[in-house]
Formats: sequence, structure tokens, C-alpha cells
Amino acid sequence: MITTQVQGAVGTIKVNGRFTFEDHIPFKICVNTILEGHWITEIGMDLSEATYMDSNALSMLLALRDKAQVKKISVKLVRPSASIRTILDMVQFDTLFTIVS
Repeated sequence: MITTQVQGAVGTIKVNGRFTFEDHIPFKICVNTILEGHWITEIGMDLSEATYMDSNALSMLLALRDKAQVKKISVKLVRPSASIRTILDMVQFDTLFTIVS
């Protein structure tokens, strides 16, 4: 499940459970909702309750980063679970994103 929350200038997209291609449409809707807020300066991807991420999810994160950069919005990966952190380390996403523990 993917949910969003906006608090001040920070939009949060939270992933609960598996993050796979099946989440493409809900993720896109959440991203568009957050990016429509002209006051947003940062997006936090809360991965604390994510249990699995496939290559499609990694691609979705890259697409989010690209869309956000156009609007000068930073994207941070927030509190990735241990299993997700292992995946992010394997694909060296720490070179592309700020990862907040």
C-alpha cells in the first residue's frame, strides 16, 4: 500500500509491504499529487515498512527523482527497512539519493 502526506513544505510517500510493478499506478498517482503542490521543496520516501522492492520499484524511484529535479525538489529515502537497505546498497542508490536512517 502506498500513501501520501504533506506537512508544510515536505511531502511524504510511504510504502507499506511489497513495492513492485503492481504499485506503478498508485505510485504515479501519489507522485503527481505531491508534485502538484507548488509549496513542496522536499519529498521523503518513507521505506520503513517496506518489505520487498523489485527492479520496477527502483525504476519508479529514479523516475520520481527525475520529475522532482525538474521542479527543484529534493528526494530523500527515509528509514529503509533492513531488507530494503540491503537492496539499495547493492544497487548503490546512496550515490543517487540521500538516505536517511
